[in-house]
Amino acid sequence: MRIIEAFRLGDVADEWGITPKELADIADTYDPSVHEAPLTLGHPADNDPAYGWVKEAFVKGKSLFVAVDEMADDVAALVKRGAYKKISVSLHKPEHPHNPVPGKWTLRHVGLLGATPPAVKGMRPIALSDAADAATVERDAATRDADGGLLAQIRALLKLDKRDGRAADFSEGDLIAALLGKLGGESLNDALDRKEQRDRTNRITWLLESIASYLQ
Repeated sequence: MRIIEAFRLGDVADEWGITPKELADIADTYDPSVHEAPLTLGHPADNDPAYGWVKEAFVKGKSLFVAVDEMADDVAALVKRGAYKKISVSLHKPEHPHNPVPGKWTLRHVGLLGATPPAVKGMRPIALSDAADAATVERDAATRDADGGLLAQIRALLKLDKRDGRAADFSEGDLIAALLGKLGGESLNDALDRKEQRDRTNRITWLLESIASYLQ
């Protein structure tokens, strides 16, 4: 899974009327089970074909980041060669008839751009050249404008900063158990349908990979 900066506040957002609240809405309302945004080449009118799928969306600072999975091998090769270095999002306006969450800005697709410059300037290029680049992109994206880094945020989120009056020193097993509790409370072996199991496993795997990248 790759973390990609997809959009940020600034002149274009101002022109579209997207404030920090609307940016947060895009991330908070994103639900792949309702509309799974595809990764496309450019901005096709019909969102077709898909060369990958957006699994997560989140905001850090002034930027919207997306976690893209199932990227087609041939497209990944083109990205590595530098044929597609830029990103541009397509959004549904709140009043659009096909908007899956009426009344809110929502993510329609994420487009890879080649020679065409993106409307939003200054975003980081996609980096898929090697594992080190990928780790750097994931670490930087997850920790941008964040106090204390990703691990500190997760400790605080899960209220593990102190146990028995001392700083938390938890193992991977402790973290997995805490994440399972935070993301639903049930064991993955409980009676969940396959989609719920897959979605929860993907979320935990992504979080653990981000932590590993941060600690490298």
